[in-house]
Amino acid sequence: MVGRKIMKTIIIGAGLTGLYFQSLFKKDKPIILESSSKVGGLCKTIREYPYMWDYSGHFIHSNIDLFSKLCDIRPFYRKSKIFIKKLDKLIDYPFQVNTHQLSKTDKEYCRRTLKNRKIKIVNKNFEDWCLSNYGKGIYNLFMKPYNEKLYKTLCKNMSLDFTKYIPNISYDDLKKGTYKKLNKNYGYNSKLYYPVRGGIGSICNKFSNSQIKTNEKVIKINPTKKYITTTKRKYKYNKLVSTMPLPELCKLLGIKHKLKWVSLKIFMVGSKKRLSSNAHWIYYPDKYDFHRLCLFSNVPGMSVYKYYSICAEVSYKNKCKVSFDEIEKQLLDSKIISQIDYKIEKDVPYGYVIFDKKYDSERARIFKQLEKYNISSIGRFGEWKYSTMSNALNDAIFEKIREDE
Repeated sequence: MVGRKIMKTIIIGAGLTGLYFQSLFKKDKPIILESSSKVGGLCKTIREYPYMWDYSGHFIHSNIDLFSKLCDIRPFYRKSKIFIKKLDKLIDYPFQVNTHQLSKTDKEYCRRTLKNRKIKIVNKNFEDWCLSNYGKGIYNLFMKPYNEKLYKTLCKNMSLDFTKYIPNISYDDLKKGTYKKLNKNYGYNSKLYYPVRGGIGSICNKFSNSQIKTNEKVIKINPTKKYITTTKRKYKYNKLVSTMPLPELCKLLGIKHKLKWVSLKIFMVGSKKRLSSNAHWIYYPDKYDFHRLCLFSNVPGMSVYKYYSICAEVSYKNKCKVSFDEIEKQLLDSKIISQIDYKIEKDVPYGYVIFDKKYDSERARIFKQLEKYNISSIGRFGEWKYSTMSNALNDAIFEKIREDE
């Protein structure tokens, strides 16, 4: 380990937020310390010719002007489905307005419990919020099984912080949805944009300069003397901007925390046989271990003639207990794919933040301590939140504004 560099600002993490934040400096660009060999964080595309996969589903839905300056993008409308075990078929997303596609018994259950739901002015948790807005039918048939499967947490133990990303649907539309299909688009991501070529990773690959230090992991931070130790050298800094997952930053600083999250195991497969669905992704509240399938070959810009790529996402805490052999059998059983010619798996240690009852207080306490150290923690896992690619750019912009004040 040699040398000590003195830097005005140092960025930890070469994901989309860190890369874009650095790009906002017109001169004297700060260095970025990245532990892996490639930039992008989770905004990466894996190429095993002729197959291509992103690290799960990444799409653009706002900040279009900014993204169009980074790469060529094209628009398309979301096609997503939900697998219903009882019917052994796919129905349209979102579930809340497509209950008319359920069995006669279940759609009547949704209709009756929607009408008789107990509306609360103040909801204490996610379960209360769902029951108050949708009634027992929609909650028990989809909202509860899917979210508890994904977050590995009971809905009654989850806070309301991420409900803003759930489609805002009126009671009138919920009611009509029990009878017929509504020709409306719901949710913040009904219209999407995606790179014309190269996958989502092509965006981060545009950022390339000598100030990005890959294969250089931060192993120690001294916040009082303001220096960082990496696997290669020491750096002295005035301002530290971290985009690494907040629990990792807390560990380096010796800050105890009770933050919770789920990890992801992503099972990527390729096939020479055409897929049976034209959806971009499919939700699975039950039956299989995976909670979502991403059908990359159906995404404009990712399709390769006569070759088809999909991935299955499995969330877990501590250790994934599902093998690729099991997932392979489940994929074939789903009939979305009929043949598997190539497979690869990737582990994502930080998949989704869990918004439990201690989320707000823990997060506030940690950020108060970081403020004392003059350390900013930004980005999806840096700020410890549910966010999008567009939010990643906004986080970088807001941080640069704060620095310039």
